[in-house]
Amino acid sequence: MKKIHIFKTILWAAAICLVWACGKDLEKGPIFKDSVAPSPVTEVVVTNTSGGAVITYQMPKDLDLLRVEASFMRGDQKIVKSSSIYSNKILIDGLKSGQTLDISVSAVDRSNNYSTPVKVTASPLRAPIDDLFDSFGLKEDFGGVRLSYNNKDLLQVEIQILKLNETNGLYQYKSSAFIDTDKKNGFSFRGFEDVPGKFAVVAIDRWNNISDTAFAVLTPIKEVKLDINKFKKISPAIPNDSPVAFGWVIENMWNNNNGGSGYHSAQDEPGGGSLMEPYNEPYPVISFDLGVTAYISRFKFWQRTGTWMYTHGNPRLFEVWGIDKIPAGYDGKSLTGWTRLVVDGEVIKPSGAPLGQNSAEDVASATSGEEFECADPGKPIRYIRFVNQKNWSGAKFMHIMEVNFWGNIIQ
Repeated sequence: MKKIHIFKTILWAAAICLVWACGKDLEKGPIFKDSVAPSPVTEVVVTNTSGGAVITYQMPKDLDLLRVEASFMRGDQKIVKSSSIYSNKILIDGLKSGQTLDISVSAVDRSNNYSTPVKVTASPLRAPIDDLFDSFGLKEDFGGVRLSYNNKDLLQVEIQILKLNETNGLYQYKSSAFIDTDKKNGFSFRGFEDVPGKFAVVAIDRWNNISDTAFAVLTPIKEVKLDINKFKKISPAIPNDSPVAFGWVIENMWNNNNGGSGYHSAQDEPGGGSLMEPYNEPYPVISFDLGVTAYISRFKFWQRTGTWMYTHGNPRLFEVWGIDKIPAGYDGKSLTGWTRLVVDGEVIKPSGAPLGQNSAEDVASATSGEEFECADPGKPIRYIRFVNQKNWSGAKFMHIMEVNFWGNIIQ
């Protein structure tokens, strides 16, 4: 009999535990499902904002309330924004200014019952994409046109360039640029002939809002790729240029080979460089002759890839200088009289991953080369000085595989 009582006690304890466990599971969802709609929200206030609105409200007291939804139509698409019971507001964005928006605000309970909707109206203030458009400026550029802008609101935007087809009278899409930061204030659309043309530009944000269209009649400046076969060493060499290391001579930078041997400076700190104005510390520097005098529009170099990609002596922070004639007796200890073509040049690793970890995008970017627009393309240039301020290992020495330049040749 005693064994039977003990057995019953165990069964009761197990049953109690089971009920308690089930009760804990039931807390995650409605204990009872019903078809009773919750009470509607009250005291709804709409505050119009730039390209959107903020809707605030008082929630009903229903114990099974789950969320509050605001629904509206964006074109032919129904948009639903929601907020949990722990907030009393819903943010609406991605709208164009100058439109009136009808919004339905409903309370929703755990049985997915909807309250009677409260109808409100929003009239978004001037949208960020309109402010971006107001900052647009188009002007001629080397090989195309340049768009200047101010992306102060950090919009994610596609900018499209179009050109009038004189045959059919229609503006045709040519190419796109994608922006999402305020780190740059312009973009050059290239690949156009140096003849007058009618251009147009529009912006499209991530909600498919389209800006107004900016028009301009422009004549692109002639741009050609400089012939690397004309590049050469400066003779006599500039005294404070960095010495060569490992037999990787400067001529390798224009041998039309990105995968063989390139240029390599000495690895002793700071890579064979010396103090040079306007810098306040010594940096390695290399100089060479383009073989022609030109207005330089852009510059491109290829880093050492394979296991060296984004590491070791590949340039990370650098500047490029140019001049048309080297003064007699020049000792290389000052850049007075030279034009700074690339200011605060920085190679960006797309993934931002630690050294030694390279994504497919990193590899593609390194393989295609690092291109930089020239800050002052209005000066005639023949001789180049490349100053390496920091490599990817944190030191100053450098190795470069290949260089290219573009511009308008003077002579």
